[in-house]
Amino acid sequence: MSSRAFNLESLKKRIAKTPVTTNQLIEKLTDKGFAADEIVDIVEELTVEGFLDDRRYVRDAIYSNQQNRKTSTRALRDKLIRKGVPAYVVDEELSAEAPGGDIENAKALAEKHLNRELARSTHPSWTAQKALQRIYGKLVYQGYDEETIVTAVDSVATRLKEATP
Repeated sequence: MSSRAFNLESLKKRIAKTPVTTNQLIEKLTDKGFAADEIVDIVEELTVEGFLDDRRYVRDAIYSNQQNRKTSTRALRDKLIRKGVPAYVVDEELSAEAPGGDIENAKALAEKHLNRELARSTHPSWTAQKALQRIYGKLVYQGYDEETIVTAVDSVATRLKEATP
């Protein structure tokens, strides 16, 4: 087995464990000193064999984000574009997702943070208003827009008022 074949097999194993975008792979191969024609051959082979697929990478990131309810669609889009996925690929895959996902994710995240706030409610400096401000700030940090945040915070504000004396 030649060193190139061995390196390619090793690369396939690494990509299978930790997927990368086409752009990330090109940058890594360039940094390691591979010639442009070798990079093209490697990328073509990995794409044909299904190891490199930017669309699948985006779909996996969307699924993971929905399961973990981490960030807004806008923040996820920006992150994927920074990783080198073409904007049109990201936009097409995101538009294929169910509408309203951001609102549901924001509500779930607000609910998660509300539970944490309620656990702190025995602290003498804790107030419901400060709790709502912290929840709002956490949603801003995750990249949600104001309209989505207001909807999510309104849904937990009612519960917070019911839970506090």
